[in-house]
Amino acid sequence: FDMVLDKESMSLLYESFLKDNPEFFFLDRTYSLEGHQEGSEAVYDTLLIQFTLSLSERQAAIQQLNNAVEDILGDCPETSDDYIVEKYFHDYLIASCVYDEEAANADANTHENAYSVYGALVEGRAVCEGYAKAMQLLLNEKSIPATVVMGYSIEDWESHMWNLAYINGA
Repeated sequence: FDMVLDKESMSLLYESFLKDNPEFFFLDRTYSLEGHQEGSEAVYDTLLIQFTLSLSERQAAIQQLNNAVEDILGDCPETSDDYIVEKYFHDYLIASCVYDEEAANADANTHENAYSVYGALVEGRAVCEGYAKAMQLLLNEKSIPATVVMGYSIEDWESHMWNLAYINGA
């Protein structure tokens, strides 16, 4: 980067990037930082990311995801009513993706795809994060602003993800 950031800001930058760009499902959640000392403060100007797939695996997986998205968008109703589009994507995800209980009860590192748009749209198995990222990607493809929201369920205070979307002006 052409700027330096403290560790907290660099972490926030990477987490925000991952949340806003579900199509980069092949990036590892872990990373390294490089920087230097400025007085008593450590500052960082380099973020070293890791990939979860080799280059050839990434290329194949990206093509699979692009094909799935193209198929879904091809069947999407042509309308200016954002609600109809959102409902179509909702119904598609409910019909084509199953909640991955095994992944939900295991370490995220052992079931990485279940937490991604790839798991939801290509493999048809995901946890809430995968569903939310899939919805975000699909809505954004139709120029409907959407983001992933993180929080906790009311019933049992388990961590959860869902979407905040701008539908028909609200």
